[in-house]
Amino acid sequence: MNKIILGVGHKDEQELHKVKSRIDIYCPSEAGIELPEDYLEKEDVSYTTFFFSDIASYLKDKGAKVIPLEDSAIIDYHYAIEVAKSVWEGKIPRKQVEAEEAEVRNTKITPYMSPEMVKDIEFLASRYKNILDILKSTQGLEDVMELWKGSNKKREAYVLEKIRRYMPDMVIIGDGHAKVLKESLPEYGYERSYEL
Repeated sequence: MNKIILGVGHKDEQELHKVKSRIDIYCPSEAGIELPEDYLEKEDVSYTTFFFSDIASYLKDKGAKVIPLEDSAIIDYHYAIEVAKSVWEGKIPRKQVEAEEAEVRNTKITPYMSPEMVKDIEFLASRYKNILDILKSTQGLEDVMELWKGSNKKREAYVLEKIRRYMPDMVIIGDGHAKVLKESLPEYGYERSYEL
């Protein structure tokens, strides 16, 4: 089998079916996926990256080994940047983020809570702290976009390193990342799922 990078738009169920079709054609024994290394742990507390989690489940059902390509800390911070970006774009009111952070911060952890619930609260507290720190340290959308670009570069560097280390048969990542990384991976072909 030739090695392939499949760039995805991760938009909708129709595209998901196209990705599954490519998996059926290529039959990879190992596939690198745009998922954080702790994605299974996050799914246990209801944090799912639906498109990529669905692909991972499909690959596992086919007997393929799934290699999560994202560093968990980098992607968590990137998601915080995404929320801060939405605030500066006016899509999410800042007061809403502050109110949600206060609600999480004021949640009392008790000995009677399940470990999953405690992890959930700790994760949310960390996420909201990052969002508010980003909002305080930026003056507007332009500043956040610089953070966003830097974060994407860190993500792509980490993903590239993981691909080179494991050399999976198939890599399934967002097409923006695929376009950047394909030049550094000449042993891989390149396709876009949404053009199939």
